Amino acid sequence: MLKIIIADDEKDTREDISRMIRGAVKEAQIDEVPDGESLVEKVRQGGYALAFTDFLMGPARMNGVTAIENIRRFNADIPYI
Repeated sequence: MLKIIIADDEKDTREDISRMIRGAVKEAQIDEVPDGESLVEKVRQGGYALAFTDFLMGPARMNGVTAIENIRRFNADIPYI
């Protein structure tokens, strides 16, 4: 099973991306989070093959760019979009 995570502060955007992925990859497990901190925490727990992230997430303390920088410290291999 392909495990994918989507991080975006817009719920509708997360749902749209999730729907597109499910249409292409039926066996995907997709998790959604609303901010960079949650993205880092979930990726740290492991198992994700791909991360989609909004770089400019709203009022969160950590945006997507900072989240990817943090993730790279413990998982340099996970691809992100």
